[in-house]
Amino acid sequence: PSTLPFSEIRKNRPFLYYSFAVALMQGSVAIAGPFFNVWYARDLKLNYFSLAAITASMVLGTIISLLLWGKLADSYGNRRALLICGFLVCIVPIPFLFSSVNWHLWLFNIFTGIAWSGYNLSNFNYLLTAAGNDRPEQKISFSVAMTGFSVFFFSLLGGILSTRLPVLFQWQLHSLFLLSVVMRLLVFAVLFLRFPPLELENMKSLDLFFQVPGYRFGMGVLRNVYRVFRSK
Repeated sequence: PSTLPFSEIRKNRPFLYYSFAVALMQGSVAIAGPFFNVWYARDLKLNYFSLAAITASMVLGTIISLLLWGKLADSYGNRRALLICGFLVCIVPIPFLFSSVNWHLWLFNIFTGIAWSGYNLSNFNYLLTAAGNDRPEQKISFSVAMTGFSVFFFSLLGGILSTRLPVLFQWQLHSLFLLSVVMRLLVFAVLFLRFPPLELENMKSLDLFFQVPGYRFGMGVLRNVYRVFRSK
């Protein structure tokens, strides 16, 4: 099939607007996201177990909340779920500004996993709906590419700013975290709140999410491993 030209995508203003907004949101996250691990390891001097526990707590938050977000999206629509989770994603760094106690960090990362699981679910479903039926895979590729460029640019910008911002609450990186919060909230208030309601008929949110090829492949591997161990 022929490649969808940019001129055709540009005519689809709602999709282009959505892609631009999501790319800016991901860029606002990327400006500080990579530096949380730097803060953990360099500034807080956490050991490997604590770092592993932080990662595990985020995964735990994702696991325990995914079904809840799916039911919420089915009941109230993907747009409303996206707005709720989008706001939660905006405020994710705020608790990290006020505490560096280990078990506090675990709780903060559980909240992070909860927020991002809902955001990823509702955002992916909204993306599929916004792409429509006319060569949606090419539109999705375009949207993902926009997000990739945004993440690349803002990650580099975060690296430049990380050593130039003032100290905030004892740590220089806290200024970067706060900047990320402000940027996320601006993108959310100016762009996300204008998303039109788009819904897919006759398909639940989790069913749609589970159509992701990588997810289906991973679940297939897990099922096969489970069968092997169960037979022993």
